[in-house]
Amino acid sequence: MSVLISHLRVCHRWAHLSRQIHSALYVQNQTIEQDSLSYCHDGISRKIAIVPRRHMSFETYNTYFSPESPPIRFAQNVLEGFHDMTGLPWWAALPLTTFIMRTVITLPITVYSHKVQHKVQALRPEVQQLSERLKTEVAYATKMYNWSPKYSKLKYRVTLKKLIRDLYIRDNCHPAKQFLILWVQLPLWVSMSFALRNMSGCLAIQGFKSEMLCPALATEGALWFSNLAVPDATFLLPLTFGIINLINVEIGTLRLEEPTKLMKGITWFLRGIIVMMVPIGSIVPSCMCLYWTSSSLFGLTQNLALKLPRVRRAVGIPASAGESPTPFKDMAEAARRKYFRKKI
Repeated sequence: MSVLISHLRVCHRWAHLSRQIHSALYVQNQTIEQDSLSYCHDGISRKIAIVPRRHMSFETYNTYFSPESPPIRFAQNVLEGFHDMTGLPWWAALPLTTFIMRTVITLPITVYSHKVQHKVQALRPEVQQLSERLKTEVAYATKMYNWSPKYSKLKYRVTLKKLIRDLYIRDNCHPAKQFLILWVQLPLWVSMSFALRNMSGCLAIQGFKSEMLCPALATEGALWFSNLAVPDATFLLPLTFGIINLINVEIGTLRLEEPTKLMKGITWFLRGIIVMMVPIGSIVPSCMCLYWTSSSLFGLTQNLALKLPRVRRAVGIPASAGESPTPFKDMAEAARRKYFRKKI
């Protein structure tokens, strides 16, 4: 009987708690920032946090992507400053500003990444020698100290990892530094894109309207994109943007003789992102798509130029064993083998 009474008390407490949660979740005409429900069970006080569901709002957009956001305000000031200083129309000032900013900000970091990559590749013979020597020493220690095969493999992996890390520290060439460009170029790209979106008066939130901060965008276009404040109805700018980026990705795959599964997956992921960006480019203002196209064209030109040995020596990248004196000829031959020659 006492067990039944105890069970009924527990059921009563949980029913009361359920009613509390129900009334809190479905309360109307009341804003809940963050609250908690308290209840007592078996003499222990407990709390259940109620976290409100978040929605993209004008306040959120205004906090991170408005003209008052420091990175976006800086990008807008740079764009308007170059436009006013040169006196060029926006269709010419925007690509020129993009090329100058990429040259001053991202090109030195890209060159530095290539230098780090060269150092990492130069360490491969030394790493191979260390690996062979370590295998011999671990095999000797296994027999001497009667290590288990599992412990021997663990000892080999841990020691080799430490030795490689010491080599990277000695030559100041940690492989992660090769991706430093992403941490600079991506924020720059986002800041410039949202600055142009705000300048054109286009917001990503349905139901909100924004004042056009730069009315000259509507009249200083060219060719088929005469109004840079509206999307490109002809689809030519988004298609150009997509084609340039696809060429850039495919050029990167031509240097891989036998790509790994990981590299194949990354390549197909990048291809998918580029294909998705084409329809996105058709609904954003033409000034944004013109900036994307200009930035991609600079990236393609930069990658082709840095394949030339003369250019690499000029920017201080040392010669490597696998460097080709005729990179464009080798790329053309690799493209013919990959895309046009059937495998037998």
